[in-house]
Amino acid sequence: MGTRDSRKKVVSFAVLCFPDKKDHANAYQWKFWGNEVFFTFPVVKVTDYRHRWAALERSENLFAVVVMAHLKAADVKNDEDRKYWKFKLMKDLYVRGLSRAQLLQLFKFIDWLIVLPAALNQKFWSEIYALEEEKNMPYITSVERIGMEKGFEQGLEQGAENTRQCIIEVLEDKFGQIPSLTIEKIKQETQMEVLIALMKLAAKSVSIEQFVAAFPRLK
Repeated sequence: MGTRDSRKKVVSFAVLCFPDKKDHANAYQWKFWGNEVFFTFPVVKVTDYRHRWAALERSENLFAVVVMAHLKAADVKNDEDRKYWKFKLMKDLYVRGLSRAQLLQLFKFIDWLIVLPAALNQKFWSEIYALEEEKNMPYITSVERIGMEKGFEQGLEQGAENTRQCIIEVLEDKFGQIPSLTIEKIKQETQMEVLIALMKLAAKSVSIEQFVAAFPRLK
């Protein structure tokens, strides 16, 4: 037991994530054998922050990321849109100056909260892999492992198809229209290790010419 001066005061509050209800309890009452406790506490609703998105993005408080993930998990129903927001939330973590442990914990939380169908999930992790290659971030080993645990290589052919499509989309986003022969060669590639190498190359290349020249089998 410490002295009264050394004790820290403890406060409580409730955070309501789902569902979005107008009424909510903000008190607890207990009675038994002449004993009675009546405790009130403040309540914060995550959904109240729907119209404060810009402030959440600017906030340096990591709990803002948690709030944004909850909002998108609740509000976005279309699978393609969910993948977009899941990727954006994770991509934005890289500019926050987080430690490796912090980033990976938030990665796991967002991955758990915003669930995707298997095919989109594989494509999502391919894009994360390409992002880390492009930014030369030190988290690639852990992220690749997490992605594989989530199904990156579940169903070899399906995974290969998603990776092929992702390579093409990365190239088109960076360089615009891609030669049809290059696209055809990418679509013909079946070896997963080659496709992963192509994904890395697409992320690092500064021109489509450099990409093609670095991989002779594309010619």
